[in-house]
Amino acid sequence: AAGFFFFGGGQLVDEVPFDPYMPWVFMGEELAFTIRFWTHGFDIHRPAADVVRHEYVRSEHPKFWESVTMIFSKASMYNDVVSYILPRLHLLVRSKHVITHGQQSNAVDPGAEALGSYGLGTNRTRDNFFKLVYMDFDGHSSRTPSWYEYSQTPPQSLRLLEQNVA
Repeated sequence: AAGFFFFGGGQLVDEVPFDPYMPWVFMGEELAFTIRFWTHGFDIHRPAADVVRHEYVRSEHPKFWESVTMIFSKASMYNDVVSYILPRLHLLVRSKHVITHGQQSNAVDPGAEALGSYGLGTNRTRDNFFKLVYMDFDGHSSRTPSWYEYSQTPPQSLRLLEQNVA
């Protein structure tokens, strides 16, 4: 679910609240949104044709990552924030590559902070999500699902709601 094309009823954020430990995530927010909503039992749909897109080539308006730099007045701030928050995404998807920053200060370590209500749901499994979208997160690979290429419905066995899969 692309962050710029994400919409639904207000109960979405009541049932699957945004994670306050993942602010300013640009690369990864789609995966975080999608896997959390899907495992909580929400179905995700997209139009048959592209109707919205990013316009990256525009010099007259700042891009998302440039706005973070403007707020904090530090050229590398967006990259600093992403490197600090990215372990949280790895924790969320149960990656074998979770890295924590350690408690070197009083600051919260997003990669070590418990997920609690910001974690995956119990209506569908993480493994079925990755099978459905043909993604190997730890292997850094993905491909277009054959069901998608041929305009078919995703396999029923992967879409079923389950009884408490946690």
